[in-house]
Amino acid sequence: MRIVEDYLTDRGRRRQRTVSVELDAIRGEFAEPTMVDRSDWGRIRSELVRIAGESTFEIWLAQLELLATDETGCLLLAYPRRLARG
Repeated sequence: MRIVEDYLTDRGRRRQRTVSVELDAIRGEFAEPTMVDRSDWGRIRSELVRIAGESTFEIWLAQLELLATDETGCLLLAYPRRLARG
């Protein structure tokens, strides 16, 4: 899979570059969400509704699912497979 990565150059400038990512390697760094993670995701969703508005949230964000987390608190989110393929 290819993603766009933000990085800092040697001169301190922010840039973007496209990089290849091995999904199996990344999956190994994540764990199943705990009950606490799911509770946190619920609070994040509520805040997104507040910020984006109910209509925008329903159109763009409501279908996002919490798939996994890592030890730093990073959340791995995705649309259900049936939606991701368009």
